[in-house]
Amino acid sequence: MFPSFRTPRSARLALLCALAALAACGGGGDLGRPADRPEVSADRAWVFLTTQLGFGPRDPGRPDPRRGHDPALAWLREQLAIRADTVLVDTFTHRAADGKTLRLANLFARWHPERTDRILLVAHWDTRPRADRSADSADRRRPVPGANDGASGVAVLMEVAELMRQQAPPVGVDILLTDGEDYGPGREDLFLGSRRFAAHLPPGYRPRWTVVLDMVGDADARFPRASGGGEGALAERVWGIAAQMGYDSVFAAPGTAAGG
Repeated sequence: MFPSFRTPRSARLALLCALAALAACGGGGDLGRPADRPEVSADRAWVFLTTQLGFGPRDPGRPDPRRGHDPALAWLREQLAIRADTVLVDTFTHRAADGKTLRLANLFARWHPERTDRILLVAHWDTRPRADRSADSADRRRPVPGANDGASGVAVLMEVAELMRQQAPPVGVDILLTDGEDYGPGREDLFLGSRRFAAHLPPGYRPRWTVVLDMVGDADARFPRASGGGEGALAERVWGIAAQMGYDSVFAAPGTAAGG
């Protein structure tokens, strides 16, 4: 349907395997050592992605409630409820610069919610109402389908959720799907779900690590590790797992040339 956004199987598997192993390893053990885990299905992740696209653009404020934002929200909630121990829906409103009052919802799915040692995985599920940065001027008034920017990160986390349904993680894991991240175009109408979550954290909530997935479904997906970044042990673990699995051409070391 949107072939230019389809990630090669190797890249999809690399990202899924690294995240699944990260959740399975928990807080201890050797960094980069993959743990036993259920089998990752890149094809199932692809179904999670195409199902989202089937709802149409998922930007808040779209006038037809039978397509787009609202049915996508209901589907995501249903799918997470099948897989997580607890699913919380935080609904809120925002008055946008264009005059619309947006009805928004963050989804917060939890595994072992009673545990304090936690990992937080984040993606946004909404899409942009206008392709205002398109090189084609005819597209700039049209909504963005959101295959890469929106659905790809959610699809990966939905597959991770399925793996945790099959085998519960040894630590607490949370999946946060935020809304209103991409409404824009001004900064006052961006990152709405993230700001909402940060302002209403669960009491004492301090996850050990947070991983944010955004636009991970590029046709030539590659995830270089930044040199001198502040990720520390987390980056060492994720890139180490990917290297041991033979995906070091996708999860590239610092300073590696593009395409190398």
